[in-house]
Amino acid sequence: MASSNKAVDIGGFFDSQAPPETDENKRKKRRKKAIGDVVHVTLRLSPDQWNKAHQFARSEGISLNQLAIDGINRLLEDKGLPEL
Repeated sequence: MASSNKAVDIGGFFDSQAPPETDENKRKKRRKKAIGDVVHVTLRLSPDQWNKAHQFARSEGISLNQLAIDGINRLLEDKGLPEL
Protein backbone atom coordinates (compact mmCIF):
# COMPACT_ATOMS: atom_id res chain seq x y z
CA MET A 1 0.00 0.00 0.00
CA ALA A 2 1.46 3.36 -1.01
CA SER A 3 1.73 6.08 1.61
CA SER A 4 0.22 9.47 0.96
CA ASN A 5 2.32 12.61 1.30
CA LYS A 6 -0.73 14.83 1.75
CA ALA A 7 -0.52 17.27 4.61
CA VAL A 8 -3.23 17.04 7.21
CA ASP A 9 -4.77 20.41 8.00
CA ILE A 10 -6.35 20.57 11.44
CA GLY A 11 -5.95 24.32 11.80
CA GLY A 12 -9.68 25.01 11.99
CA PHE A 13 -10.42 22.09 14.29
CA PHE A 14 -10.03 23.99 17.53
CA ASP A 15 -11.88 27.05 16.22
CA SER A 16 -14.99 24.97 15.51
CA GLN A 17 -15.30 23.60 19.04
CA ALA A 18 -18.30 24.75 21.04
CA PRO A 19 -17.54 27.28 23.75
CA PRO A 20 -17.54 25.97 27.30
CA GLU A 21 -20.96 25.83 28.90
CA THR A 22 -21.76 28.52 31.41
CA ASP A 23 -23.90 27.94 34.48
CA GLU A 24 -26.73 29.80 32.75
CA ASN A 25 -26.57 27.51 29.70
CA LYS A 26 -26.58 24.43 31.92
CA ARG A 27 -29.69 25.65 33.73
CA LYS A 28 -31.46 26.25 30.41
CA LYS A 29 -30.60 22.73 29.16
CA ARG A 30 -31.64 20.95 32.37
CA ARG A 31 -34.08 18.17 31.66
CA LYS A 32 -37.55 18.44 32.99
CA LYS A 33 -38.81 15.22 34.54
CA ALA A 34 -42.14 13.63 33.63
CA ILE A 35 -42.73 15.89 30.63
CA GLY A 36 -44.30 14.47 27.48
CA ASP A 37 -46.55 11.58 26.51
CA VAL A 38 -44.19 8.89 27.77
CA VAL A 39 -41.92 9.03 30.80
CA HIS A 40 -38.92 6.71 30.77
CA VAL A 41 -37.77 4.94 33.92
CA THR A 42 -34.93 2.58 34.71
CA LEU A 43 -35.50 -0.66 36.54
CA ARG A 44 -32.34 -2.32 37.82
CA LEU A 45 -32.42 -6.12 37.85
CA SER A 46 -29.76 -8.75 38.21
CA PRO A 47 -29.32 -10.92 35.10
CA ASP A 48 -31.19 -13.75 36.85
CA GLN A 49 -34.07 -11.47 37.84
CA TRP A 50 -34.25 -10.08 34.31
CA ASN A 51 -34.29 -13.57 32.77
CA LYS A 52 -37.11 -14.73 35.05
CA ALA A 53 -39.17 -11.58 34.48
CA HIS A 54 -38.53 -11.66 30.74
CA GLN A 55 -39.50 -15.33 30.45
CA PHE A 56 -42.66 -14.76 32.48
CA ALA A 57 -43.68 -11.75 30.39
CA ARG A 58 -43.12 -13.74 27.18
CA SER A 59 -45.14 -16.68 28.53
CA GLU A 60 -47.97 -14.23 29.27
CA GLY A 61 -47.66 -12.70 25.80
CA ILE A 62 -47.01 -9.21 27.16
CA SER A 63 -44.06 -6.86 27.34
CA LEU A 64 -41.88 -6.55 30.39
CA ASN A 65 -43.17 -2.98 30.64
CA GLN A 66 -46.78 -4.17 30.76
CA LEU A 67 -45.85 -6.84 33.30
CA ALA A 68 -44.44 -4.11 35.57
CA ILE A 69 -47.54 -1.94 35.14
CA ASP A 70 -49.81 -4.91 35.90
CA GLY A 71 -47.79 -5.73 39.01
CA ILE A 72 -47.92 -2.15 40.28
CA ASN A 73 -51.67 -2.02 39.58
CA ARG A 74 -52.22 -5.22 41.55
CA LEU A 75 -50.30 -3.83 44.53
CA LEU A 76 -52.33 -0.61 44.37
CA GLU A 77 -55.58 -2.59 44.13
CA ASP A 78 -54.62 -4.68 47.19
CA LYS A 79 -54.27 -1.43 49.15
CA GLY A 80 -57.59 -0.06 47.88
CA LEU A 81 -55.90 2.62 45.78
CA PRO A 82 -56.72 3.62 42.18
CA GLU A 83 -54.74 1.96 39.38
CA LEU A 84 -52.14 3.78 37.31
